Amino acid sequence: MKAPKRITALPTVTTIKNVDWFALVQDGVTSKVSFSDLDEALGDEWITGGTYNPTDGCATFTSNSAHTFVVCGFLTGYTDAYTYTATTSGNSIVFDSTLFGTNYYNVDLTPILSANTFTGGY
Repeated sequence: MKAPKRITALPTVTTIKNVDWFALVQDGVTSKVSFSDLDEALGDEWITGGTYNPTDGCATFTSNSAHTFVVCGFLTGYTDAYTYTATTSGNSIVFDSTLFGTNYYNVDLTPILSANTFTGGY
């Protein structure tokens, strides 16, 4: 008898037919079920919405038949920071950050402006 294969070592099937069989483990008992039986049992159900909790990294999804399921393991503890405004002030461009506030950093354009060298365009 050959050694059992890991699931990751099994070949990939690109097309599932209604007559194909799958292993089903329910209440500790392994049995077989056809794709058409699975399809009939599941019916037409789809995700209609969801919410994400940044504290625990879990997303809760709701289906059209009011079933919910939770997916956890998303990255937590990081905050999205980005520039939301850039304005000119004298010879500088001033950047404001959503996380760090106004005038978070600026770029002095004096070296560029004092060179008085422009190429291309009008």
